[in-house]
Amino acid sequence: MKKLIAALLSLCLMLSVVAVFAEAPAVKELNWSTYAEEASKVEGSLENVNSTDLKMFVPAQFQDSAISEEAVQKGHFLLLKSTDGKAVVSGQILPLPMDVVMAGVAQSAKGFEEGKINGIAVKSFAVESDGVVSKCIAIGTNQNSVIMFSFTPANDQNYVNLFKLMAASLQH
Repeated sequence: MKKLIAALLSLCLMLSVVAVFAEAPAVKELNWSTYAEEASKVEGSLENVNSTDLKMFVPAQFQDSAISEEAVQKGHFLLLKSTDGKAVVSGQILPLPMDVVMAGVAQSAKGFEEGKINGIAVKSFAVESDGVVSKCIAIGTNQNSVIMFSFTPANDQNYVNLFKLMAASLQH
């Protein structure tokens, strides 16, 4: 009887492990080659991203904006605003390891995903404030810090495709 119970417990344990792996989200992958043709229909160019070794497609309707000295001191290095003033793409370097950053946003963010953009490991999540959603992409660095990009408003259909092009273009 003890052997039967032990066998049943082992079976239950194995099934629970299989269930956990079955529910684990698939790693999503974005590749610029998939979106390059679509991007060719949008006026813009592949630009070097300040303070990083990354490049990103910047549509012509997004312009560099001045970053305050206070924001620079907090690690902000990129501020692009749409010409209509309704959308913002920002970048910040956080001098913290990825696990600390993710723990810090865990309470306010949702939709956590892991994936790759052009072979670069990323984590993404969304933050909502007053009905406006920001989609954030975090990239860990070799310097034990995180490069964070934020695309706002990620719930506005006028910008979703442009943000997707911009995110898919991130590359070394």
